Amino acid sequence: MTNKLDNVKSNQIIIGRRDLLRTLVATGTGMAINSVLPYQWLKPIVEAGVLPAHAQTSLNTLDRLARLSEQNSPPNNISSIEEQPNLKATSTRLRRGVDMFNIKNYDSWRRVRDMKMDVVYHYLGWDAVETKPGYYNWAVVDDILWRAKHFNLKVILRIYNAPAWYTIYGSVGQALAATDHHVKTYTQDRIREFMRLLTNYVKTSNQSDWVAGYVIWNEPNIIAQWGAAPNALAYMELLKPAYAGAKMGDPNAVIVSAPLAPTADKTGIAINDLTYLGQLYDNGLVNYVDYVGMIGLGFQYDPDYDTGSPAYNFMRLKYLHDVMLTRGDLKHKAWALEVGWLRDGVEDMGEFNQFKVSEMQQAEYLVWAFKKAETEWASWMDLMTIWNLDFNLCVYPSCPANFRYYSIANTIAETYLKPSNNVYLPLIMK
Repeated sequence: MTNKLDNVKSNQIIIGRRDLLRTLVATGTGMAINSVLPYQWLKPIVEAGVLPAHAQTSLNTLDRLARLSEQNSPPNNISSIEEQPNLKATSTRLRRGVDMFNIKNYDSWRRVRDMKMDVVYHYLGWDAVETKPGYYNWAVVDDILWRAKHFNLKVILRIYNAPAWYTIYGSVGQALAATDHHVKTYTQDRIREFMRLLTNYVKTSNQSDWVAGYVIWNEPNIIAQWGAAPNALAYMELLKPAYAGAKMGDPNAVIVSAPLAPTADKTGIAINDLTYLGQLYDNGLVNYVDYVGMIGLGFQYDPDYDTGSPAYNFMRLKYLHDVMLTRGDLKHKAWALEVGWLRDGVEDMGEFNQFKVSEMQQAEYLVWAFKKAETEWASWMDLMTIWNLDFNLCVYPSCPANFRYYSIANTIAETYLKPSNNVYLPLIMK
């Protein structure tokens, strides 16, 4: 892999990566998901990033899962869940979290609690809440936060996927790129109102304690997530009203900018994440965010690996922070919302194979990464979440291998990340 992004060859291609863009409401690890899918599926959106040609994979492997809509009411068997004491964290230590796929699986919540994580990162589709114009299914929100409360965990809610009737051109990105001023303002008015109602509902229903923050969209620097040619000004035209609306609904709501895909420039397809972050600052980011979202995948390298310039590794987080500093942002901290290493397995992952590390290395690198951030980056890194906990427990065929082998459930990493196993730290810290 080339060390400098400027040297990435022109034969970059789109690859599928990471998170599902539709929230799957699963019924448990033992039941086939096929049997509980609704009659009609909403059309999924493929996520893609741009990496060198050696990172390519077929988009055919990234069929998306559907979401069970309007079935997210809290269960009645409250006594079946172990309610934990509400202990408020007062430490300034690095907060830790993990991306959770199946929020219906109580065992997944227990795993997070046993690792003494602080937060769960999960997805909240705008279209899942506003199921038709002006009608809000708040049970979707209750279902997530009910579980968070009973396991004494906070949740980061990633907001994404606007209802089709509010995005006349098919996506928020297309609507905000429209030459028709009314299309832009209509979309901005709707995200402002949605965020106002959402944060106000969470506040007035006394659930604010269980929301760590709201992330506004995901990876807008790539076309497959943004839905149009990426444009930092256009994203700011989404973030500004979302921030304003959220603060109207709850002045204490925490708003996080979208984490950016680690990528190189490809005209109309992707914008280098460091370049894009600088463009966000040029368009006013510092005034419309509480934390800056980032991605820190390690690829095949250990957490200390640094070429001295931005490259595809965990140290990319440092270079993203350098962009913050060059834009004069000394007041905001970062949230690294996807940190992980691709674990080796029996399946052939094609060109992804060269990114794989052993199961032991995955465990060591994750612990190492948390300790590195806590000891070296404490002045600017507030929170890191692992990509991901439990895609490897997914029984549906559309959960691709490169999702499942980032997972840590039932792996050495899950064991190492439990505080009782910190005995291993001297063996792996350099």
